[in-house]
Amino acid sequence: MTAHDPVADLVFAPGTWTAVAGPRSWLLAEASPEDPAVARWWRLIRDAASSDEVLNTLGTTPAAYAFVHRDGDTTRAVVRGAAEAVLHLTDGSLVTIASGADRRVSGALQGFRLSARDQTGSAEASVPLAVGVVPASALGTPMPKPETTSVGFYTQIIAELPWTKRLLGEHSVEDEPVRVTVPDSPVYEPEDVDAEATRRRTWSPRSANGSVTVSAVHCPGEHPNPPEAESCRVCGSPIPDRRVSTVPRPPLGELMLSTDPEPLRLERDVVLGRSPGDTDLPAGRRPDIVRVSDPEVSREHVEIRLDGWQVLVVDLGSRNGTYVAPPAREPELLPPHTPIAISLGTVVHLSEAVSFELRAVR
Repeated sequence: MTAHDPVADLVFAPGTWTAVAGPRSWLLAEASPEDPAVARWWRLIRDAASSDEVLNTLGTTPAAYAFVHRDGDTTRAVVRGAAEAVLHLTDGSLVTIASGADRRVSGALQGFRLSARDQTGSAEASVPLAVGVVPASALGTPMPKPETTSVGFYTQIIAELPWTKRLLGEHSVEDEPVRVTVPDSPVYEPEDVDAEATRRRTWSPRSANGSVTVSAVHCPGEHPNPPEAESCRVCGSPIPDRRVSTVPRPPLGELMLSTDPEPLRLERDVVLGRSPGDTDLPAGRRPDIVRVSDPEVSREHVEIRLDGWQVLVVDLGSRNGTYVAPPAREPELLPPHTPIAISLGTVVHLSEAVSFELRAVR
């Protein structure tokens, strides 16, 4: 797949935020087009200013925003507040950037989507736009649709499972789990692990991930936080000192499993399933392994990936699916093999009996 100019396919969805589009930078901000700050953003973006110049101006406003800047084969994406950015690279991969992140992604940019999470209008951008300023709830380019050959089929199957109906608030007349089969392959794989409810194996010392560093600002209590954070993720204090330093990445939260009273501190990646396979990765890069004994959970069901300050959840092609329920939102089916950023308070369901919640470190 060859790179092309995203400006050629730029579209937006009407809304109450403001979209600012230029030749190599794009911004969606929680502000009205009449706000004096918008004029400053527009001049910089129109004149192809550097990402630092635009972000320095954005730093003077409390507005939530999603910002993307293309510089050759490197794309910088910064998100703050109730916004999200998704980058589509020429290798076909999709990279999701959630609130509090400042990321540089290597690879030619094929397309992108900026969206405001609290907008009630259409989430699908479809109105053409070249460059300029418009009131919007989303800005970007047409994004690839997930593969539907198997996903649509399994979605129909999953919707009929009793635990899925109960999760979504529906009622089933069946009390017992059902075995649903697909051509040549059963939904439930043979059980070959202990009957123990949950068994955890740690591949390396918890301090092994100390070599991973991140950029951070510090609250008055010296807790490290993402550079865009306005209040401390640990103690909630305001962060008046905006000086950025490089520090070992702290734990990004805790996983509280429904099957285990002991929380798992997120200091590196985690793989959950009935029988996750061993790994040949070096000790410092090996994930934590969480084993659960539940026939509705696949051998390797879901992975938690730590990327900078982000916590990403990835369904590993599980047979019965993974549902993600962000705070105050309905559960949604996670597309297979697609990393999705989750925030504190999100609950991830592997089955009716197995779930986990991402919580702040106590």
